[in-house]
Amino acid sequence: MVNDGRVGKRLGVALIALGVVSMAFGIAGAAAFNWSNWHRICAPIWNGALVSFTGGLNLANGNQPGMMTTGLLMFSFASSCSSISQSCISGLGIAVDRPCNMTGGQHDCGFDAGCVAIHGVTLAFGVAEIVLCIISFVLVCKGLCSGSSQSSSTIVLPHEPEKISAGKTTKPPMQYGTTQG
Repeated sequence: MVNDGRVGKRLGVALIALGVVSMAFGIAGAAAFNWSNWHRICAPIWNGALVSFTGGLNLANGNQPGMMTTGLLMFSFASSCSSISQSCISGLGIAVDRPCNMTGGQHDCGFDAGCVAIHGVTLAFGVAEIVLCIISFVLVCKGLCSGSSQSSSTIVLPHEPEKISAGKTTKPPMQYGTTQG
């Protein structure tokens, strides 16, 4: 991913921290506001788990560059998509999530500042997770495309000249152990 792996380690630690805090706020929101349909989705919990796992892959790849690059690429993309979904859900929760009571035949919807605050915090963490997951994705793509892996190998393919005669293609038998000069 990166030559010395320091960026991958730091990015991994940041993603793990954001994921764990996002899970904590998701659990707190689901427990405190059980009337809220938007908290029952538990998007910050699931997204936090995925982002934390992606952070762990970043950390592992930072320790040994090039080890889990393909998996990190896939999980960085999946975490980006998941963070976008979680941010949308948190934003909708801020916009439409209100506790409603039926009193005397009247439908009374109030405003719950705590619920909106939890949605706001998870929205902020979601946006930060989107940015870091996209950075992770871009760094992995850059590492894969630049070919700057720690080990390189050369593949040598023998060339067999073809002889074309009367519309048929024939190949001379390959001779092993001889060199052509």
